[in-house]
Amino acid sequence: MAVLVAITAPCAFVQPWAAALIGSVAGVIVVESVFFFERKGVDDPVGAISVHGVCGIWGVLSVGLLADGRYGFGWNVTTTGITKGHGVTGLFYDWSLGGRQLVSQVIGSLTIIFVMGGFAYLFFKVQNMLMKGGIRPEPEIETMGLDLPEMGVLAYDNLQVRELDVVGVDQEVVLSGGPSEEPSIGR
Repeated sequence: MAVLVAITAPCAFVQPWAAALIGSVAGVIVVESVFFFERKGVDDPVGAISVHGVCGIWGVLSVGLLADGRYGFGWNVTTTGITKGHGVTGLFYDWSLGGRQLVSQVIGSLTIIFVMGGFAYLFFKVQNMLMKGGIRPEPEIETMGLDLPEMGVLAYDNLQVRELDVVGVDQEVVLSGGPSEEPSIGR
């Protein structure tokens, strides 16, 4: 998912090799970003900040680095002055035009971070004041899983969970704790 998010902004402006590079870097960035936010104690169980925020910003910045100038003619004031005859061009293709493009991408990224970050912070603070605990369910329900309390049915009603299975060399169950009393509770 992080790779797809990262290539969304630059997809029309980069060569296939650059798209592969952007995706590869995003694959590394997302893992490190998830670990970073976990160490900081940020409550993000699905890694949405890392995937959509961090890798999205990487994708936006990669336009300013890897855009080859063949596409986007007429965009970003590319019809006048020093940009005449060029499309959106990144730093690796033209130092002057690419530098300017990278600066505009950085400004856009910072705008997204501060404006949308501010809106998100405000939204969750207000929601937390109106609903005790914000978007989090009660700890007991969260441990049990939200299938039954939220949807009224089990997502995996045919799943038989065993408390403990000890498997022998020939893949036969040697010792089993038996089926779980309540399969909706993950242990």
